[in-house]
Amino acid sequence: MVTGGFSDESTRSAFGRAAEREGLKLGEDIVLAGFLPKEKYYETLARARALIYPSHSDSFSLAILESLAAGTPVVAYDIPGPRGVYGGLPAVRFVREFDHKAMAEKAARLAKMPEEGGRGLVEDERVTSFLDDRSSWDLVAERLAEGIMEAAAAR
Repeated sequence: MVTGGFSDESTRSAFGRAAEREGLKLGEDIVLAGFLPKEKYYETLARARALIYPSHSDSFSLAILESLAAGTPVVAYDIPGPRGVYGGLPAVRFVREFDHKAMAEKAARLAKMPEEGGRGLVEDERVTSFLDDRSSWDLVAERLAEGIMEAAAAR
């Protein structure tokens, strides 16, 4: 299932052609769900075996955070923002940017894991601790303020 939207019609068409080359049919094998209401989005995310996150520019990805909170592991491009925030978490797998094949292979491996295996990645202590520290905007703001104060004190 693909949620959200494509940046333009040519990207959507290219996605459709790539799916066809792999023997997949839009509407049958791949559902283009578009933007879902939040409740439906979280239900869908929690049922997923993996989130494929092919962003080329991001920092603190809320989509990755939501996926981890829903118990779903992630495959993302190894770009500075997500790597800096989520690097070291066993439930977030990184692949070289634009390496579509590696992204598909890692996602397939996650999807083929027994369900408890994929969920186990998210239930790892490093992930649960990470989520606990970011479970509210107040906590995120506190951590940011602490970081700013530490940087200022170091000057």
